[in-house]
Amino acid sequence: MIVTFEDEKWELNLNRLSYQQALAIQLETGLSIAEFEKVLDVEEDENGQLKDPGPKFVRCIGCVYWLMHNQNGDVFPLAGMDFDFAGFLAAMGEAMQAELERIRAERAEQDAEPDPTVPSRSPKAARRSPGSGSRKATTPAPRGEPPATE
Repeated sequence: MIVTFEDEKWELNLNRLSYQQALAIQLETGLSIAEFEKVLDVEEDENGQLKDPGPKFVRCIGCVYWLMHNQNGDVFPLAGMDFDFAGFLAAMGEAMQAELERIRAERAEQDAEPDPTVPSRSPKAARRSPGSGSRKATTPAPRGEPPATE
């Protein structure tokens, strides 16, 4: 996904972590990568309000910010970094919404395309007989007779 933050566009792929990135995230948060992803997946309660993401949320968002920079070649240590937390959260929300819309549009386009592995069942194709149409006969003429011309 593309995150626009502080007037720059950053590519971020949370599904593409190197070993060193995954290790740094685990050391920073104290969470496994699966737990890290779960903390980032903020849910709504029955009233539509965001549930409390828990005490590790801030560290996890910091890791996402660091990862975004790291994946774009801007490498720096996690320790001591600082950034506009609320601004980054807003940028992430917008990027996630745009990515969700892109995925939905892509799926709708795929659903609208006919499946090339399923044979066509058009009524015209079903009614057509082998000898109909403008196709030439492919059966050879009997021996001794000249081929038929049209």
